[in-house]
Amino acid sequence: MRKQILLPGVLLAGLLMMAPRLFTDSHTLKAQKTEETEEAARKEEKERKKFLAEMETLIKAAQDAGFSEQDIREMTITRKGKTINVWEFIEQEKLNRKREKRRRFVPRDRYLTVMDITSELQSLESRNLDTLRKKIVFIGAEEK
Repeated sequence: MRKQILLPGVLLAGLLMMAPRLFTDSHTLKAQKTEETEEAARKEEKERKKFLAEMETLIKAAQDAGFSEQDIREMTITRKGKTINVWEFIEQEKLNRKREKRRRFVPRDRYLTVMDITSELQSLESRNLDTLRKKIVFIGAEEK
């Protein structure tokens, strides 16, 4: 009888001792991975902004040096093994900035509540009923 109780008791005790370690390690690893990902994204964004500033400086220097508009538009550089047209790169970044401005979340002073949604649904029902009533009255008048 004691063996039947002893085995599940030992297994349960072992499981209880391992439980905190199982849960804390996974959360720590997940948080660490998220932090590393965010850090890499920040570093990449910083590098991209620095490169963009260098390209704008290059264009400005070319304009000050008296390069023609056609020459400036044809300027290319090699970055990480890829050939980049400087003018097109800057124009593309300007478009991306405009898109990002439109996509950004704008916090509102007031958020929807359950009562707001309920009153909107009720007013929608009233409008639908009014529309149906007008149709019915119109059809009735048309038949007469």
